[in-house]
Order: sequence, then structure tokens, then C-alpha cells
Amino acid sequence: MGASMKKNVAIIDLGSNSVRALVMKIYLNESYTMADQAKFMIRLSEGMGKEKILQFKSMQKAFFAIRAFRLMIDRFKVSPNDIHCVATAAVRRARNRDYFLNILKKKTGLQFEAISSKQETYYSY
Repeated sequence: MGASMKKNVAIIDLGSNSVRALVMKIYLNESYTMADQAKFMIRLSEGMGKEKILQFKSMQKAFFAIRAFRLMIDRFKVSPNDIHCVATAAVRRARNRDYFLNILKKKTGLQFEAISSKQETYYSY
């Protein structure tokens, strides 16, 4: 990192249709710039039905995308404490949420938090 740079921060947003990641460079003067970003359309909520069960195919797409994001994040040497991972509506509503989040952590090394709809609205704003 350069003398004026404080740290890199990464955010992964796992939504119902897409999963997005971005890496931000945060500078000592508290300004920031985007270093990289990526997005995959995974349709995580596809086929959940009234049972609210995440489907295997959709979960596999999420695992693949997030492993790719992990490579991007690692390239920028983001500290584990500066990687923020959130999951929104599909995961929040899923009856197999805990199973999915546990497998996701095992496959990617990343801990996702299923945030409330209120938190989701706040962060989107």
C-alpha cells in the first residue's frame, strides 16, 4: 500500500437474483476509490417455491461466484476483518438458510450475515 493509503475494504452482497462484490481503497484522508467490482446473475431465489427452500443448483452458482470473488479480494490483500459479506431476502427467508451459510463458509472461508429487510433498505440507500 502507498503512503497515503490506509486499507482496502471488500463488500459482497448476496441477493435474490445477483451477487456483487467490490473492493474499495480507503485513504488516510478518508477519501476512497473503487479498486474493482464484479457481478454474477445467479438467481438464488429461483425455484424456492412456497416451501422457501434454496435449490442445489442455485446454491452451486453462489458458491462458484463467491469463490471467484474471493480470488479478486485476495489479489488486493484485503484483511479478513475488512471483508464484509451480507445476504439479503432469499437467504433471510430460506428455511435452509443455516445449512447454506455453513456450507458457504466451508467452501469460501467467508462468513455471511443474513441481514434484516430494514438493514437492507438502509445499506441500499
